[in-house]
Amino acid sequence: MIQTGGLRLTFLIIILGILLGCVLLAYLPDIQSDDIEIIDTILKAEESLSHSLKPFKNIETIKPKMMANMNYPLNNITYQTSHFGIRIHPISKTLSYHDGLDIACSPDNNVYSALSGIVSFTGYDPGYGNYVVMDHGDHISTLYGHLSKILVPVSTYLEQGELLGKSGATGRVTGPHLHFEIREYGIAINPSLYIFKNVISP
Repeated sequence: MIQTGGLRLTFLIIILGILLGCVLLAYLPDIQSDDIEIIDTILKAEESLSHSLKPFKNIETIKPKMMANMNYPLNNITYQTSHFGIRIHPISKTLSYHDGLDIACSPDNNVYSALSGIVSFTGYDPGYGNYVVMDHGDHISTLYGHLSKILVPVSTYLEQGELLGKSGATGRVTGPHLHFEIREYGIAINPSLYIFKNVISP
């Protein structure tokens, strides 16, 4: 879905460029000084559009080195209670899109930062419960949801593997677990592709 969207945006930019080129070619014989300013404005608008869409062209080109070193956010690997992507919602029993990964764990289990970065948000949401968002730079962020306790304030810098909270069952849940998300440019990406490579030792 994401890759298809990126291709569509790229195709749209190419088509827009071709159409603008055709208009300019048809218009060249009658160009006046005022027209040059109009054309310059059109070209700048096209360049601006291309630049604004640039982040979405390669939405899954995550920084390989950074992501290869991402840590598992719990002490030990357990099992997924709900996978990333389309699923049957455990409460509503309807098809829905799951932006993260639900990882089974006992209440008050230590939750660690998957990468070094800055705590950009802490708070409560009816769905996520108590949750923490970390900004890791390069447009990458992680989210840790359903926490029983948040142990870090906003603007705290955490090294990779530092304690940020305790797992719990706050928010919309059927039992205790950790909801974990990875996002690039705000777009959710499957965490199971990255976090099982490195496990925090107790």
